[in-house]
Amino acid sequence: MKPLSTIGTTDLLASWNHFVLVKNGNNYKVYLNKDEIYSEDLNNASLSSVSSQLLMGRDVSGNFFKGRMDELYIIGDAVSEDDVLKLYYGVST
Repeated sequence: MKPLSTIGTTDLLASWNHFVLVKNGNNYKVYLNKDEIYSEDLNNASLSSVSSQLLMGRDVSGNFFKGRMDELYIIGDAVSEDDVLKLYYGVST
């Protein structure tokens, strides 16, 4: 698999980027630099018996992320679009 270096017109290698993954019920959304770039409803019932790991900084093949991660949060509450903007602009939520 070729490493991802761009999403749309955003160069992921040239500068700092802000990613947010939001799971709300069966809906998943991904934000890049405050803009929603992905949304999909998935059937979570099929995942209830699956044992898995949360991987950060590497993929399932063992390839490591080449870069830096800063301020990684796991938030147990629902995150709104307004909350995503607050996180992006560094406003306390």
